[in-house]
Amino acid sequence: MGQNGSHGRWVHLFLNGIYWGLYDLHERPDADHMANTFGGEKEDYDTVNSSVATNGDLVAYNAMMNLAYGSITSSGTYAAIQEYLDLDAFIDYMILNAYVGNRDWDGHNWRAARKREAGAPYLFFPWDTEFAATHVRGGNFPNPPNFESTTLNTNVLGNNGNRRPTGLQQRLALNAEYRLRYADRVRAHFFNGGPLTPEVSSDTWAMRSEAMHDAIVAESARWGDFRRDVNDGPWSPANFDLYMRDDYYTPMNRWLVDTYIPQRSEIVLDQMRAANLYPDVGAPELSQHGGSIAAGSLITMTSPATIYYTADGTDPRMTGGNVNPQAISLHLQGLILRLISP
Repeated sequence: MGQNGSHGRWVHLFLNGIYWGLYDLHERPDADHMANTFGGEKEDYDTVNSSVATNGDLVAYNAMMNLAYGSITSSGTYAAIQEYLDLDAFIDYMILNAYVGNRDWDGHNWRAARKREAGAPYLFFPWDTEFAATHVRGGNFPNPPNFESTTLNTNVLGNNGNRRPTGLQQRLALNAEYRLRYADRVRAHFFNGGPLTPEVSSDTWAMRSEAMHDAIVAESARWGDFRRDVNDGPWSPANFDLYMRDDYYTPMNRWLVDTYIPQRSEIVLDQMRAANLYPDVGAPELSQHGGSIAAGSLITMTSPATIYYTADGTDPRMTGGNVNPQAISLHLQGLILRLISP
């Protein structure tokens, strides 16, 4: 999605010569990561792990939250909070967690960091997100009978953690300018080959899962029978099968590829519309999205509503939602543009 994140790779882990399984080895998005990525020393950064300062302090974080929980609908407060928060990066972070339906968040499992200087905004980082694309919240509990349909329709947009990322979004979403900015980011990611379109998301998943296809056999050989020799607890006898790749991993992977990814984008878009984070009115559509266009080419544009445009480069929408007096209205069901040489 174009934002900063920590680096990692899959590894086979051995402890004192004993094979321990397949692990995702990655760096923490902490002060060391920030210094390595953005320069300076780690002492220059404030970092937060689930509401706790792991480096520096929470002075700027609390100032940001105080603004959010104040008069956030006012233009002055909304402008002031942008001194503390990278809005586009934050919105992308929230969109990502909504898309994967992250159920083990945000009472914990979130991190943020900023350089300790005036005007340096916080960045939020995905962290410990293994309970994404799942109905299970955590713990040693079997999947419910309706696991797949519940997983497919998971909705975390109503989460509202006090002074945490979800609470911050709930406050920001009271401001119309934030909702429009959120919708613009959704448009970039969910349409026209964006990273959360089914096609691109499927390619991303394939790149990760194909690298694990052979390696997961070692994981299943190490841990595929571990439940058979312990107290059954809340588990049913069916959960004591041998966890083999072709019996468990491969069918679930196919469900993700064939069902979850193709349908999830539109489901989340509907959730965003219901949460007033994405408009019901569709954006104008061009027959070619970006790229080079040869002179003389025909380009079509369709829109379900009136389009306002300007000829002087200014935004046809003014802050607050009013129409720019310089804007020209154009109502169209279908428009054909022919590009000519100057």
